[in-house]
Amino acid sequence: MHLTGPDLSSAETLRRLSTAEADTPATLSRRHFLAAAGVMGASAALQHAVPAWAQDALAGQITPLGANDGILVIIVMGGGNDGLNTLVPYTDGAYHDLRGDTAIAPGEVLPLDGRVGLHPNLPYLRSLYDRGEVAIVEGVGYGNPDLSHFVSMAHWMRGWTGSGTPGNGWIGRWLDAGNAGAFTAIELGSSIPLHLTGATRKASAVGVDRPFGIDSGAVWDNLYDHIAAYRTNPAGLGPWGDAIAAAQADQLTLAATTGPLYDLPLPDGRLQANMTLAARLINANLGARVLSMTYGDFDSHNGHRTMHDARMAELDAAIAGFRATLDPSLAHRVTIMTFSEFGRRARANGNAGIDHGTAGTHLVIGPQVRGGLHGQPPSLRSLVAGDYLGATVHYGEYYASVLAQWLGADPATVLGSNPNQLALFAAAPGATVTGPPAGATAPGELVATSPSRRLDTRIGQGVPSAGPLGPEQVVDVLVAGTAELPAGSTVAAVMNVTAVTPTSGGYLTVWPTGESRPLASNLNFQPADVVPNLVVCKVGRKGMVSFFNATGHTDVVADVVGYIRPAGTTVLVPVQPVRLLDTRDSGAVGPSGDIGLTVVGGAIPGGGVDSVVLNVTATGPTGDSFLTVYPEGTDRPWSSNLNVRAGQTVPNLVVAKVGAGGRVRIFNAAGSVHVVVDLLGYTINGGGPTGRVVAVSPARVLDTREPGHGGPLQGGAARRVELAGRGGLPGACSGVVANVTVTGPTHDGYLTVWPAHLERPHASNLNFGPGQTVPNLVVAAVSADGAINLFAPFGSTHVIIDVVGYIT
Repeated sequence: MHLTGPDLSSAETLRRLSTAEADTPATLSRRHFLAAAGVMGASAALQHAVPAWAQDALAGQITPLGANDGILVIIVMGGGNDGLNTLVPYTDGAYHDLRGDTAIAPGEVLPLDGRVGLHPNLPYLRSLYDRGEVAIVEGVGYGNPDLSHFVSMAHWMRGWTGSGTPGNGWIGRWLDAGNAGAFTAIELGSSIPLHLTGATRKASAVGVDRPFGIDSGAVWDNLYDHIAAYRTNPAGLGPWGDAIAAAQADQLTLAATTGPLYDLPLPDGRLQANMTLAARLINANLGARVLSMTYGDFDSHNGHRTMHDARMAELDAAIAGFRATLDPSLAHRVTIMTFSEFGRRARANGNAGIDHGTAGTHLVIGPQVRGGLHGQPPSLRSLVAGDYLGATVHYGEYYASVLAQWLGADPATVLGSNPNQLALFAAAPGATVTGPPAGATAPGELVATSPSRRLDTRIGQGVPSAGPLGPEQVVDVLVAGTAELPAGSTVAAVMNVTAVTPTSGGYLTVWPTGESRPLASNLNFQPADVVPNLVVCKVGRKGMVSFFNATGHTDVVADVVGYIRPAGTTVLVPVQPVRLLDTRDSGAVGPSGDIGLTVVGGAIPGGGVDSVVLNVTATGPTGDSFLTVYPEGTDRPWSSNLNVRAGQTVPNLVVAKVGAGGRVRIFNAAGSVHVVVDLLGYTINGGGPTGRVVAVSPARVLDTREPGHGGPLQGGAARRVELAGRGGLPGACSGVVANVTVTGPTHDGYLTVWPAHLERPHASNLNFGPGQTVPNLVVAAVSADGAINLFAPFGSTHVIIDVVGYIT
């Protein structure tokens, strides 16, 4: 962090980074034309409001929108918006410690999940978020950040990620690339800021102040007729004289024909007025593709809560007013985005204020966005230089996503390079949003593969160097782009992930690289444990998934055992759990021993079965060991499905290809151990539209430790859990894929998950002892109304459910 030169105020910064709009005859004409047009309200098209004698003049100024053109509304938050008080990490004690009295109390927050919530003055935005219409991008900034308003805002307005320093802005360069009709870009203000200025073209400006009125009567009508002739007849005063005369003609034409609409009031407040005017301009179909405005001040060195609370209330009211004014037929073609020169520091300054910071949180709003959290939240426990949030998303990635996915532009041409993109949009402008919920993959087929190791921190495989993951450490691991998982055909990876000898109690989270880390866990462990769990994870940026270790140090091993690919003819069929094997009835499996198990027949039809989904439990091991499940008639792979320590009981979900004779084999490495196997589902070739697997961003749907979730599960009593429409699930599906965790049980026991409409089966998904925390991936059929049941036989235990996918 550094400060380059004198730090100008945010207002002076914006003034110096803007230029006068009217510097040529052409822009003068547009300026006056647009000033008159701006007050005309929500008419369907300007041409219908103008007399026939003025149609030609209007036609020469307007470039109608194309069928697939998106409209972008940019809100610049001048002065440095506080991302931590916009998207509040209300359950993080570090946030409250750092912010003190400037923090927002948990009871004030509008919660989005168990980690973050919106500022209390953003209720309308929260309602849009609940409808999947708000994408929140965390941790946006740039390298070597500057704390000067002027320098940092110049970075954001230039939006340049190539070499050199151009003297123009990112939207201006988009205009230069052939997108410059008369009103393609509009600044709601009196001057043109740098981001709307190109090398050869720039935006037009319009303010909210109403123009002069129009008188009527025969004398005035005759005068207006003569002035209107200036459009086609030279004034004899040169180019500037002709431009002024033509501008007067345009202005009078519109004013004369839209006079009654001048009385439509704009709301109080500069942002609310600008947003309402922006909606009217869009409704008028001037051909506007980008409309921009600036509001603030956000520079809250003192009185932070008062200032920021007011800015958030203004933002919420302005977005609500914009959506109320916008023609509903155009809503699916309009997206709002925000940017600011920087965020605020993590730590309050002692004067009830918060000083200049670095990374911030930004919003993308509209019916076509892929709603939810994007990017990765900066750590509040690993601050840069003691006070600053580390950027996890470069503003170039943010801009590239909007340029390519919404404006249909080439990011390399506009930004000077081709940054990675975030998946911010669920559908193109004007298209119908169909398919899976926001954050989900397209429906696909589950393909089981021979196990393949992708990560082993003990030997440095898949990471830059050998060694355990440290506290709050994140590593990105390549999982797609190999023969087993083709890059273009893999939408999610199925992995067996094992935490090996952690130094403290903690958990691992696995999620798609490039997305925000979810409030979810895949493995929970205690010191010195060896804990496996099957993980289904969407593949993220560049075919990678991210691993996060919460506390202490632990080695991590990950073996890919399958993947989900689009289309295909293989479907996953979840079944009521059925017990296939319990060696406690027949004798333990000895050291280096294996046992064959017939899995096809009985509960599974005989033809076309490709793989089975099994819950495999090792219990009563006499020594440290591991189990491997593999197809009958094939070589045993160098991998494991679950690892156990002497005396442990460890369950794990296994997806195994079916071998010769419809059988699989189970190998035990050392000592002797009992093995229990329950069938949960199977994949079969030749299926129809049902049975496709959809991976979603992990989402917590149950945590009985939290208020409102019914308290701990009581032994001997089943509990129904409604899943339809929650955690990224649709209203109807045949099954759910979820990570289920038991924590704090008071007694030895097991947990069974099954469809709510059926009798409880003789099977288990998790086994546990008193005080343990045990996770396991579960594939479960659901009832017709989208519910499951939970059951534990003794004592009480808390249960956590994180949804990671579903079956169509």
